Amino acid sequence: MKKWLFRALVALALLVGVVYLATEVYHIGGVDIPEDQTIPASRTEHPPQHWKEGWGLDGTQWFHHANQGTKILPYAWFMALEQPDLSPFRARARFVDGDYLYRFGFLPSDKDDRMNPDGLPIGFAKQDDFIDPTAPAKGPIKVVGLTCAACHTGEIHYRDATTNVLKAVRIEGGAAMINLSLFQKAVGLALFYTNFFDARYNRFADSVLGDKKNDQDERNRLRAEVKAFLDTNMSAQAYAEKKGLYTMDLGFARTDALGLIGNRVFGPLDQENLTVANAPVNFPQLWDTAWFDWVQYNASIRMPLVRNIGEALGVGGVVKLDVKESDRFPSSVNVENLHHMESQLGGDKPYAGLWSPKWSNTGLPPIDTQKRSRGETLYRKYCQSCHLPPPKELEAEVNSKDSQNWHDERGEGGKEDQKIRVLTVKVSDLQVIGTDPNQALNFYRRLARVGGNTVPAAKGLYNVTGFIRNKFFDSKGLLSNVDGPKEKERLEYDRYRPFDDPKIDEGDFDLDQEAIISGVIVPRLGYKARPLNGIWATAPFLHNGSVPSLYQLLLPVDARDKKFYLGSKLFDPTVVGYNTDRLPGGFELDTHISGNTNVGHEFRNLELDEMELAVKGSATPPNNLRSGDERWANLIGLSVPDWKASSPEQQWAKQRDLTWKVVEEREDHEIPKGVIGPSLSDLERWDLVEFLKSL
Repeated sequence: MKKWLFRALVALALLVGVVYLATEVYHIGGVDIPEDQTIPASRTEHPPQHWKEGWGLDGTQWFHHANQGTKILPYAWFMALEQPDLSPFRARARFVDGDYLYRFGFLPSDKDDRMNPDGLPIGFAKQDDFIDPTAPAKGPIKVVGLTCAACHTGEIHYRDATTNVLKAVRIEGGAAMINLSLFQKAVGLALFYTNFFDARYNRFADSVLGDKKNDQDERNRLRAEVKAFLDTNMSAQAYAEKKGLYTMDLGFARTDALGLIGNRVFGPLDQENLTVANAPVNFPQLWDTAWFDWVQYNASIRMPLVRNIGEALGVGGVVKLDVKESDRFPSSVNVENLHHMESQLGGDKPYAGLWSPKWSNTGLPPIDTQKRSRGETLYRKYCQSCHLPPPKELEAEVNSKDSQNWHDERGEGGKEDQKIRVLTVKVSDLQVIGTDPNQALNFYRRLARVGGNTVPAAKGLYNVTGFIRNKFFDSKGLLSNVDGPKEKERLEYDRYRPFDDPKIDEGDFDLDQEAIISGVIVPRLGYKARPLNGIWATAPFLHNGSVPSLYQLLLPVDARDKKFYLGSKLFDPTVVGYNTDRLPGGFELDTHISGNTNVGHEFRNLELDEMELAVKGSATPPNNLRSGDERWANLIGLSVPDWKASSPEQQWAKQRDLTWKVVEEREDHEIPKGVIGPSLSDLERWDLVEFLKSL
């Protein structure tokens, strides 16, 4: 063989090898996501969660796919997209084909003609009559959007100890292990490749246009629409990159909910309204939420309808915010469906809707009853003051006039027969709970430029959601606040929360801040402590998902993992959390990054200087020659010989008792931020974990 031919073949082989490594191993030009983890339906358990009438298969399917008025893409576009894959070694499959969507963490769903004709995963909604309020002349179109269930349906996988078979447990209303930001990136990249490569575009156009595929005018029109869509989004992406808005990888199981809602709502008015999304939160569980007096992690929103309208806007709902128009704030949000979802989840009274799953109904290893009993004592001592009594006790006292955990909510009229009972969730100040402050601080500080005025973002969100609510109410004849036959219906939509808005129907965007604080949206500097029923099924933990397991949540901060992977659904029933080993295509959560920090909510004994500062108001000066033993003996109230005669275990126990005493009396003592209780022994941690499994 001639040398030049040999060299050419070697060069070609090297080129093929480089291309293979780039596209198949390092996914250059594509997105790197884990392999599909789907477990067949035959090995998937559905523990009962009190799904009465309306929560059977048909009702569940409705919740999984009912539209909220959101849009990802026109439906035909989404179904025609090819995966963003530059590999020449395999055929390019459709974006919706096979296991691709499941690799982002979405869960498989039943195919049915009414709600899900193409068998899309849970959380995808087809809407046949979507009207974009920014371009109403185009008329209704078919779109695909996201709905609540995408982020709020969980699944845990475990290996059966007897058969060694991998099984799944579906958690309705639970936290999803999905990567929304990576999914959105993949959609944008797939559409970019469609426009860039003529062969892809031709296949795309043939599929989208169907019978009109040979009409050149239709092909040109479609090409122009695709290009316009990309131009708009690429311009927004270029601005975001310039300002560093989305440099933080939110990863699996998390999103910056309030930050992205604000960007979606206020960004179209002025790009300067866009802010950095660096406050990720774990997707919260939905059970009981309809009966909380305040929702969101920072307890910032009182009205479920306001929260749900904001959520719909954050995941693709469209609102026109030109405040100069007389027809204010038309939107695509499906308020009717939002109301039905809230009613379905909450029921007509507390604990009549969705229940938390029970560990005992899952096939997971049985709970150790002795550990559980000891853990209950620890829960009542260290946890109950914030997270409230166990659910059976809360349910028993719903109607008690003497309850410290329930109170009445009344509508605007405040009539005795027009009220419901709601759960009083406790909010811990940032200086007490000590967890990552970004979510609370960002919302508290955020401003928006609207109609020539700079207003707090809370006020702006109050008005936008209020106008959308009022426009819907007006269409149904519910807007009037006077007595009448529709008064009860309006109260049911608001779930009996009073909407104090004396000016909102006048179109005045610059409301006084007190109108917000009066009962709709409050930017708080704290986080709520919800009841812990079903907590075992909601890993990772803390509001930002920075702690991988319940066991680690009970450790001092220094002993918690500083880096771990999210993306696996494989569940560890011992530590109660997902497997966090290195995962190809997974997300490495680095707790050193602002927004990801795993500080706070800490059980540890106070150090000597901290204890002196708490008990005495000052630490022993450095030039004081007293020994540590002398200082501890003085704090504990023992003689120095008696303190020295104590074993290390006895000294630790006395330090713990004193720590708990000063923590309980926090208002009278200066306690380090984030310390909420004393150190637990390892046995106590395992006992408490076992009790939390039983809730």
